[in-house]
Amino acid sequence: MASTIFCLIILDFGVRFIMPHYDPSGHINFMLNRDGVPISMRKGSFRQIKNTGDYNVLININSLGLREQKLLEKSTSNDYFVVGDSFSFGWGVEEEERFSNILDGLLLNSKVFNISIPTDFDGYPKLISYAKKNGATINKLIVGVTMENDIQNYNDRLEGGPGRAFAPLDKLNLLWIKSFLHKNSASYFLLTSIIQQTPKLRDLLQKLGLIEDNLKVVKNLTYNKERVKQSAIILKSISNKIKTLILLIPSRGLWVGNRKNKQIADQLHKSFISEIKKLNIDYIDLRDKIELSGNPMNLHFKHDGHWTKEAHKIEADELPKIIILG
Repeated sequence: MASTIFCLIILDFGVRFIMPHYDPSGHINFMLNRDGVPISMRKGSFRQIKNTGDYNVLININSLGLREQKLLEKSTSNDYFVVGDSFSFGWGVEEEERFSNILDGLLLNSKVFNISIPTDFDGYPKLISYAKKNGATINKLIVGVTMENDIQNYNDRLEGGPGRAFAPLDKLNLLWIKSFLHKNSASYFLLTSIIQQTPKLRDLLQKLGLIEDNLKVVKNLTYNKERVKQSAIILKSISNKIKTLILLIPSRGLWVGNRKNKQIADQLHKSFISEIKKLNIDYIDLRDKIELSGNPMNLHFKHDGHWTKEAHKIEADELPKIIILG
């Protein structure tokens, strides 16, 4: 046992030395600060790598723990701020490929600042307050709403508790072990990369339940009217204080799974729009535009639910039309 552990340690350090891009210490991770604000665990430059080979991008994190290179204190009342989860953060794409950065180049008299982090409606108000405390002037806000997982029963959350992406695992199980190894072992990351990029191995381990299908979450949808209402009310509390535009990010459930699954996703999408309309919240829904692309799933990574740079481009091209008309 001692020899095995020693060899594994040597192997791990060897992988870090020979193939540093597999070193987890150089990958992006997140945490809650003392005030419960979700931010990056460390500052500087890191890699965001998917072991399936979908992406390998550079992530630059500023001194505040956010993926934004412009100084927040330089913002004015004419500028826009984007807040949202991992989609708006630009998960899997280079910073200049995010819709917020593209939009920043399209608007002539305004800058666009991005304060997004993998979180949910609990985290968005905290990020806004955090940005303001650090010099941001936020009068115009774009909130990215991920229909796939943002619509939740927030009243059941503990006050000030961590969001999904930061919830601690309280017991030793397979998920905990995989999470620990992913964050701490270079050899594990190398091994899983080999497995994920070898179709027969990946399919076998999926059948054994050791690898989860990334579409599982959208094949098990349920509709709950109360969750929809609660989520809309939280957005209303934000839009009461700041001029807000909701950016709807459609669920993949609209296009995958069986007929019933698609009907639930469609009901959820339309019901949420109905609720935010009742509350007089401005929104942009690019579902039709995305579906006109011919195959909406091609705008997501093959083994990851996030948008590709092509989807970000579609979003950025449409936003100025709404902003200017508004």
